[in-house]
Amino acid sequence: MAISDRAKGSNARAVLTLKDLDDEFGSESGYRSAALRDINKRESVICKKCDLENKIPSLDLRSMHCKGCKSIIWLTADTFYHKVRLFRPRVVIMRWFEMGIIVSANQAAKLLTVSNDTVNLIYKQVGIVVSKLMLDNIVEEPSSNCVDIMDRRSIETPAREPAVAEEFEIQATMKKCLGQDANSDINDAIQLEEDEKIALDVLSEKMSFDQISELLKMEPSDLTRILMSLELKGLIKAMPGSKFIRNDLSVSAQSKTKPENKMSIATTFMYFVKDYFQGVSRKYLQLYVSLHWLSFDRIRWETKALRKACASHPHISYEETLSYVTPPIVKFIRERRVA
Repeated sequence: MAISDRAKGSNARAVLTLKDLDDEFGSESGYRSAALRDINKRESVICKKCDLENKIPSLDLRSMHCKGCKSIIWLTADTFYHKVRLFRPRVVIMRWFEMGIIVSANQAAKLLTVSNDTVNLIYKQVGIVVSKLMLDNIVEEPSSNCVDIMDRRSIETPAREPAVAEEFEIQATMKKCLGQDANSDINDAIQLEEDEKIALDVLSEKMSFDQISELLKMEPSDLTRILMSLELKGLIKAMPGSKFIRNDLSVSAQSKTKPENKMSIATTFMYFVKDYFQGVSRKYLQLYVSLHWLSFDRIRWETKALRKACASHPHISYEETLSYVTPPIVKFIRERRVA
């Protein structure tokens, strides 16, 4: 398939930038040190085995021994870099995104000499982090506005059906649900764990993390996991100030987007996908919207901004990444127009 001029230019920039980054960081250990300094902002850490507080001697450590029980304390545990073997691909890809350099997973894998699966996982995990930061300047549109680029199959695609059949199933479910209690039926259609259902029932209005935690009598780490899962499924929305609100899918699904918004948001996004990726699966559509935001917003995504965002985000497991499904309503960021 022919490569677009935009993709050719971005590939050329990626090659030049990679050389500069290798000169800057020197080796894998240099990339690892930079990533660890992003996450090691604490002065001390509590040993989970003996509850002893240990001072962290150096910012670029991945692990250390507890002074009391001598067990290993992993400083990267439950962070974005949890069990990461190679730091260079992640740091390079994040710097590319911070510079608005977008390359296909195949091209990135060749340049970084890693597998396509490794790059795809990084892209999706970065996409998840960025999608959760879409709080301002948002336009919401039904995923059906992007059917023209849904030509990649996923595990959600019905057997022996074309890739776009995923979207048709979603639309059929939405039409059925909107004739009754939309939120209730859609939530039933999306498989939820029992603790997720309980948390969702509590969110009858906008509430803070602390308020939810107090009502549910739940550990912060468990609540964080549950809220993250509900947000990834499109059932709740994160608000400024660590507050959360339930998504009203019935209102969002029935809302009409003005033609000019379709042209400036969804259509622009689809041109982006066709230029750099040719097509995507419906399953990960929202995550490619995240990459689109990274491609044009140099104000929000300046140097090190993405690295900081990822460093402050909890660990995203392979299972969580695999189970991600774009909700029926997709969040887009309006491009800022410079006068």
